[in-house]
Amino acid sequence: MRIDGSTISEMFEVLRDKIVFAGSVIKFKNINDIVLCQIPFTDIVEDTSVPGEFYFQDQFGSKIIRAVIATTGTPAIFEIYDSGSDLIISGSVSLLNAGGDITFNSTDWESDQIAILSSLKIVFPTEN
Repeated sequence: MRIDGSTISEMFEVLRDKIVFAGSVIKFKNINDIVLCQIPFTDIVEDTSVPGEFYFQDQFGSKIIRAVIATTGTPAIFEIYDSGSDLIISGSVSLLNAGGDITFNSTDWESDQIAILSSLKIVFPTEN
């Protein structure tokens, strides 16, 4: 199957229809499966200036979503849940340029700090 810009946009719309509802949330957990932070989001939108890259939106249409870190620790995984609390996507968390599916400039999280997400790059694997 050949994947081009139109195909990616169509695949993204299917994913978006599945997860974007009031109550959608991203949970960040440590290696012991303890939730450090939950960040709600209202929408995911394709960045028209950079095809194939997407950003989250909060309820005010802001491109940045954020939440207060509830528990001190190091995030190891993230999980995206739909409004019915069904797990849709999961992946790894790391520092910038360290190979994680979601990256942060710091993974030394302390309670009462703010975790911020500004964009999401979705990679669809290709067949060999």
